[in-house]
Amino acid sequence: MTILLPDRSFGQSDPRQWGEDGIPIRQGHHIEWQRASVRQSTAPNEDGAILVVWSDTRFGDRDVFAQMINPDGSLAWADGGLRVTDAISRQEDPEPRSVAGGWIIAWIDFRTDSTGDIWAQKLD
Repeated sequence: MTILLPDRSFGQSDPRQWGEDGIPIRQGHHIEWQRASVRQSTAPNEDGAILVVWSDTRFGDRDVFAQMINPDGSLAWADGGLRVTDAISRQEDPEPRSVAGGWIIAWIDFRTDSTGDIWAQKLD
């Protein structure tokens, strides 16, 4: 999956700063994007970096992952993103918020019961 994130600048003949085709964040068929729009699953910070979050099943149970994209379009973390949680059972529907010093990601977590709880993690 490739995500194109809009440039907020004006007056450029071509506003795409990360190449014509965008940059790959996470490739694969186990990604769960349908539950959250790209607007809801991304959050910019004060430095212009963007955090993209998703859940997928690459390790069996559904887990939450994140990737930070630097303002120049480079990926801050390893290919495939950072595993935010690897708790037992399912973790899904992550939602990031930019805060001073990083991001807080909240998600629905089924590690303790079948109805789900809300858990969170702060990343810097």
